[in-house]
Parts: sequence; structure tokens; C-alpha cells
Amino acid sequence: MARTLPWGVRWLLVAVVAVLVVLVGLASWLVYDELRLPAAEPANPKPAVDGVSGLNVLTFNVWHGGSQIPDGAQAIADIIRETDADVTFMPEVGRAPAKVGRLLGYDHYFGTDTGIVSRYPVISTAEVGTWWSKAVIDVNGTEVAVYGGHLEYRWYTTYLPRGYGGKVKGDWPDGSGSWDRLGAP
Repeated sequence: MARTLPWGVRWLLVAVVAVLVVLVGLASWLVYDELRLPAAEPANPKPAVDGVSGLNVLTFNVWHGGSQIPDGAQAIADIIRETDADVTFMPEVGRAPAKVGRLLGYDHYFGTDTGIVSRYPVISTAEVGTWWSKAVIDVNGTEVAVYGGHLEYRWYTTYLPRGYGGKVKGDWPDGSGSWDRLGAP
């Protein structure tokens, strides 16, 4: 004689299976783009000149991880390549660092808001608050800490004293938020 499980236990089992299916789907969604992209040739660090290395740093708000334009990851990678950026901080990154990093052959890191791709090896990373990321990179044998983040939108130039006529934050002279010239001290 077969025993049947009580209804409560059956529904609990159904719920557990449903949660497992969702978790497996989420995990595959998170790694799908990285798995399907071909690996690029590893980037070669720039050689030091007379013992001194230059470092080009780009901060690039990629707006929803580049998902709002066709081939967004490729477009982001093209801009990084064109600017010859060694380290790029990408606010509003989404899943872009993995895709862009693979396209360029760069190390990459995803933060809570600001991701990083680096021509140089990334030694360690950290989150600084909610919108900022830190990376320690190896620049030709020297450890260099770099920081980048997502600036607070209410402090854009529109809101500053010499802004573009927007609302001014803070205690500024009359007319400082207009199109009129400010007197120089």
C-alpha cells in the first residue's frame, strides 16, 4: 500500500523545486554572455619608458551596461581601445565588465554599480560605499591603487553655480545659476 504525502508537504516540495529551477536559471543567465564570447588575445601591458610607466584611466558611464544600443559591449570595447585606456571604470555597468573584458583580453571586475576593466593584472578589488570601486593593479611590477565611481546625479553641472541655468544647490550669489557671467575674483 503506497503512502501519500500530506498536502502541506507536497506544496513545500513543489516550492523547493521551483526555487531550485529559478536559481539554476539565474546562474545560467549570469554566466551566459561570458561563456558564449570568444576569448580575446590577452592584452600586453605597455612597457615602461626610462623606468616610468604612464597610466591612462577612463571613467565611462555605460548606461545600463550598454544594453540600450545594438552590440553595446562591442561599442564599449571599441571606445576603450580607441582611447587607449589602461583602466576603465564603468558606472551603471550591469554585466558589461565580463563581456568587455573578454573582448579586449583585459582583467575585469564587477562592483555593485561601477565595474572595472584593466589592461594590467588586477591584484585585488574592493567596494567603497555603494557606487565606488577600488582596484589594485600591477603596472609593470608596481602595485597601483585606482578608484572610480558613479557621481551623484544631483551635482551635475546643471546644478552648479556656473551650470547651464538649472536649479542651484547651496547658498550661492543671486544669478549664479543663470546664463549670465559671474564676476571673477
